[in-house]
Amino acid sequence: MAASSNPWSHVYKLATGIVRTNSTMTTLRKPNGTVTSSILDTMNTKFDNLITDDREEENRHNKDIRKMIEETIYT
Repeated sequence: MAASSNPWSHVYKLATGIVRTNSTMTTLRKPNGTVTSSILDTMNTKFDNLITDDREEENRHNKDIRKMIEETIYT
């Protein structure tokens, strides 16, 4: 019997402690060396370091993409 169809395989794993639990990252070390103190602080730290700021200047590629996005699509 396959493990996916055997209902006792999950019970066995629970009883023996084999089941892995998903962990959630709740704290991060900030660039200044301090540690985040709340989930909101953690999310803000992620956003501040992973998402870049918009730039005022645009290169040719950016202008072409913006033009394509703003054009009306007729279907």
